[in-house]
Amino acid sequence: MKSLTVNCDSVVLLKDREDILTQYDNAVFNCATVTVSDALYAKLMSANVVFNNAKTNVIAPPQNPVRLTGLTTLGANAGYEGAFLVADDMLVLPEGAEKLDALEGALILGKIYHPDNAAVPGKIRANKFIPYPANAIPEMGDVWLRANEGRKWLPDTEYFVSGTAYALDAAHLKELKAQGNVFHCGTVYLYESMQAEYGAMFGGAKTICIPDGYAFVKDSAPLMDLYATHGKKIWLNADLTVQPREVKYLNMFESVLVQKTARLPLDHLEACQRVISAAKVSVYEGELMNINGFQIVSKAMLEEANRAGTKYTVNVNGAMLIEDDVTPQDIEAIVSMRINGAVSAPTVTHAYLNKLGRINGVLLPALSELKKMVEQSPDGLISGLGGMIPGPIAKMLGVKGMDDGASTVLNCAHYTLI
Repeated sequence: MKSLTVNCDSVVLLKDREDILTQYDNAVFNCATVTVSDALYAKLMSANVVFNNAKTNVIAPPQNPVRLTGLTTLGANAGYEGAFLVADDMLVLPEGAEKLDALEGALILGKIYHPDNAAVPGKIRANKFIPYPANAIPEMGDVWLRANEGRKWLPDTEYFVSGTAYALDAAHLKELKAQGNVFHCGTVYLYESMQAEYGAMFGGAKTICIPDGYAFVKDSAPLMDLYATHGKKIWLNADLTVQPREVKYLNMFESVLVQKTARLPLDHLEACQRVISAAKVSVYEGELMNINGFQIVSKAMLEEANRAGTKYTVNVNGAMLIEDDVTPQDIEAIVSMRINGAVSAPTVTHAYLNKLGRINGVLLPALSELKKMVEQSPDGLISGLGGMIPGPIAKMLGVKGMDDGASTVLNCAHYTLI
């Protein structure tokens, strides 16, 4: 059985070119919005196509659809007259606002940024409309306001920042304020002592104040790397995972403030919480094993863990193969498991694994058991498991798996057929 599963934010289906969709025995779209032409919608509803979504828009098929990826800038010289634009995001410059009237229409899958004095025609659809001051120069993405960026900002000029402003260099902000700059943005990061002096430069943005003396860190890293790069006091704007073997490094820090989730080992929770404060704490038992892709877990590994008293919390994003000779006693080295994908394990261990945690995917029999099933009925095996055999395991079995044709899974921001 040939199936298609698409997990995305938005789906645009204007034409089923070469029967791309109807070639599948079934197709499932898990998405927030679907925009589909009326003729194609009727065709898909009579086929095995399912939309699991919050909103469906059925439209007349446009005459001249054009797909544009990334950010599309509509300026004075834009040449899209008469086109129906399907774009990821769009920036309309003040001198390009009148070009909107010349379009057949537009479907913006993400955001459209437009001058606040420009009227956007009703034929322009977007997931989100974001007006910006018409007298401001647009800066797309995040902006770091610090001297070592080497960026020159024009005097007496206002800027619109579509992302976040990181304004942590007091000396540089003093210069920008003196030359009359204003930055309109959604969010700005400032040190607490800078808020009173420089907060007004950011046009009513949401201000996140960082305590003075802390190093601002945007991305997570192992504890030793955080200390070596940023010092004893960390303000971390990300998740943090502390492995038991890293606990010995905690005494090098004065304080670590985690703004998202701190994943901490149960056996060392008190030591961690003396240094680490977090918006959310997730406690795990034993060693944390994150599987992204494919990994084989052997009997010898589990036996050694049990002898040493080591326990594992396992997060599977992909596929894990537990070898055939693993027993229910061996598997007790795993004390928690979350599966987002597939795990192949001896059937005698399934009852224990099912009790450990959440399974968002499939728990398969052991490799030797799967081989017997293939020998008896290879087509029946694929059909019975709904094409959920991961590629690495399917190759061991000599059959088609979910990675090579029997089933196609797409994880993407936008899926379009125009």
